[in-house]
Amino acid sequence: MTTPCVLRPLPDRATVVDVYGSRFLLEWLDRDTLATAAATARCAAEVERVEVRAAS
Repeated sequence: MTTPCVLRPLPDRATVVDVYGSRFLLEWLDRDTLATAAATARCAAEVERVEVRAAS
């Protein structure tokens, strides 16, 4: 099953690159956005570890 293509404007700080026939969108994020994403990922990983410990 394929996902429908959603057309939306490119972000201001983005670049489209072609690598060996595949197209990628690189979006440049600021430090605050990256820090928030990293904190969210760490929190989610910790919750998962606690759930695994509780299940065993």
